[in-house]
Amino acid sequence: MLYFFFFYCFFLQILENSLCFSNWC
Repeated sequence: MLYFFFFYCFFLQILENSLCFSNWC
């Protein structure tokens, strides 16, 4: 599950221009 969460964050990071990483990753 943790790997899925990490992958999901990484995916959002690409789509949202690192928005995910800046907010809660």
